[in-house]
This record gives sequence, C-alpha cells and structure tokens, in this order.
Amino acid sequence: SKAVSKALDADAEVECCKFLDNVVTNTRKMHQVLLVMLPAELLRDVFSRIFAYLDHKVPSLFKSAAIAEQTSFSMPIADDGKLQMINEVDYMARTLNGLPGVQPWNFTATKILEQELDIVREEDPPPLPAAPEVELCEDTESKRGIPEGDKETETIEISTNDKEDGQKEGLTSCSTSVDSVPAENAKIEECADEDSPGKELAAQKTSSE
Repeated sequence: SKAVSKALDADAEVECCKFLDNVVTNTRKMHQVLLVMLPAELLRDVFSRIFAYLDHKVPSLFKSAAIAEQTSFSMPIADDGKLQMINEVDYMARTLNGLPGVQPWNFTATKILEQELDIVREEDPPPLPAAPEVELCEDTESKRGIPEGDKETETIEISTNDKEDGQKEGLTSCSTSVDSVPAENAKIEECADEDSPGKELAAQKTSSE
C-alpha cells in the first residue's frame, strides 16, 4: 500500500537534512541583507524569482543525486523515509514563505516528490455546510408565539369590523330619514286634493243647479 502524506501544522518544527537546512539558512541570511536595502516591491520581485528557482531546483537535485554514480545518496525506499523527505521539503516551503515582506509562493516541489516517491497526499475533509439563516428566523418567530401572518389577519378583521359598523350607522340614518318622509308626503297629498280639477268641476255643477 502507498504511504499517506499529511499536511503539517504551520508551527510544527522539522529537523531537515544538511542540504535543505543550508538552503533555508542561506536564504534567511540573504533576506536579512536585502530587506534593508531594497524597496518593498523590488524585494517581493527578487524573492519570487528565488523561490521559483528553488521550487524547480530542489526536486531535480534530489533526482540527479540519486542517479549519480559518484554519490552515495539514494531516494528513500521505506515509507517513513519517504514521509520524512516530504515533510522536510514542506517545512522549507513554509519557512521561506514566512519571511517578512515576501510574496508567498505556491511551491510544487512537494507534489513532484510525492509523485516520484509514489506517495498519496491525504485530502482534508470538506467543511460542513452552514445552516440556512431562513430556518433560524422562522424558529425565532415561532418562539415568540404569534406568527406574522396571524397578526396581519387580525388587523384586517378589525378594519373590516370597523367598516361594517360604519355601514350599520349609515343604514340607521337612512331608515330614520325614510320614516320622516310619509308625513311630508301626506301634506303634499292634501294640497293636491284641495287643488284637484275634479273638485272645481263639482263646485261649478252645484252652482249651476
């Protein structure tokens, strides 16, 4: 089975081999000198070039040393040795990216060596989805007792009752005015009877006789 490489904590200390330890130490010394000499923008540009060079050169030097006949270096075979090499390169990348005023570089040296050593990197589990805020709002409203929809219904019913009371009052006033109409109509009918043409004709006939 393949060895599994896990990401280290940012503050984890790793004891590196002499080669990588010299790379980190010499880069730090160079940074201390250039930090007080170069403007911030130029400092970022210089170290981006340095990081890009180291990102390419470190894996290639390991491979070259492993196949060279005049050296006794060989790539690790045991899983513990493979994981140790990966952790050392990862520590180098994290340390260099932590230097003040530099632009962090996306080092690929670790991934290249994982492929060379046939190591699988353990992926972090995806974060759990956050609970929807809508559900929290609904729960809060339900805890208060009366939902907003019932409040609106209650307001509408009250206004409707007010309108019905107003209509009842209007009908009462109309009925009152209607009750007063017959008396006036009676007077008008009496006047009409007194002035009617039939009564005048009856009076003329009586006088002629």
